[in-house]
Amino acid sequence: ETFPSCATLGGGTPGGEYTFLWRLDNNILRGAIEGDVTDGSGYIGWGQGPGGRQMVPGNAIIVKTNGTDGASVDHYALNDKRTSQVITPSAWTVTDMRAARTNGRLQAVFTLMLNPTQVAAVEAFDIIHTKGSVSNGGKLRAHDPSNGNAATLNLTSGAVAETLSVGNDRRTGNLPTAHGWLAAVGLGLGLPLAAACARTLKELKPGWFHAHRAIALLAYLCGVAAIGMGLYMRPMVGAAEKTHEVMGLIALGLGFLQTTAIAARPTPTHRLRKAWALVHHNVGRLTVTTVIANVYLGISMSEHIASDDRKNWYIVYSVFLVLIIALAVAKEANNYVTKKPPYGKGAQPMGTTASKGSEAAHPYSLGNAAV
Repeated sequence: ETFPSCATLGGGTPGGEYTFLWRLDNNILRGAIEGDVTDGSGYIGWGQGPGGRQMVPGNAIIVKTNGTDGASVDHYALNDKRTSQVITPSAWTVTDMRAARTNGRLQAVFTLMLNPTQVAAVEAFDIIHTKGSVSNGGKLRAHDPSNGNAATLNLTSGAVAETLSVGNDRRTGNLPTAHGWLAAVGLGLGLPLAAACARTLKELKPGWFHAHRAIALLAYLCGVAAIGMGLYMRPMVGAAEKTHEVMGLIALGLGFLQTTAIAARPTPTHRLRKAWALVHHNVGRLTVTTVIANVYLGISMSEHIASDDRKNWYIVYSVFLVLIIALAVAKEANNYVTKKPPYGKGAQPMGTTASKGSEAAHPYSLGNAAV
């Protein structure tokens, strides 16, 4: 089979190139993909996203190795960047697909029926393309971000214009890593630690309050920086990324509400103290829960973390989180047994009034630090 147009695509990492050939007849695109794969197994993907470098939601033709010397080709819906959401079939009308593997090289041909929108853009046809690896079971693995490329093809003349190089992609480099560290460590561990200080160290007056306030404020600042980086790395159009972004903004808003307690809170003897404490404590619990859930979601969808390394991130974060919770539970139990605040002598029910010159010792009091 012969084709009048041919282009070398790919790049990013050594061996990332492959050849795309095509023939256009009205709204029928006959295409072919040919290229080497790393270490004798892998896949080559060619498709379209919603524009630019965006991958999802999109559609793609993917040819992959099958066994020792076989190959297969199919069309996939790119619903999300997670492997589980790259599924068949796509929204395209694709026929006459065949794949082969010759001397270690993958080869595939297909016929794509262009829709009216695609037909109108044949002289500036935006595509996304990549190469990646497959698991021992033949499942597609997330590709290296540096192997994710975009190009604009003129399907009529055969011209190729590479667009948005890897260096211009905000989701590569050190920025995603910095975002992850600030969110997971600064916010995802800092807030639970601040809550534990407030709950279990009441006998250390006013030290518990200063520790709680300092740790919570530092965690919140880390969260502001992390969310700012996340917004800068947009566009994020995958379903998981939208959820991650919304949860981050919710946590940011709740955190801001919590930080207002630094400057605006009723004194322990004020009649509104009980209501304020109820809101402050429950908003704090909701903030911590939202942040922890979002950290796990962020790890699950992180492109800059290799698939095999994500398990280690889960384990490390979980170990430190469980350690904070275990220490807090142990200290709470000790407070109960030894009758320390809020269980011991001097503890007052929520909303009661302290006598003049005394410190309110109940859990909702900030002692001498209250304003």
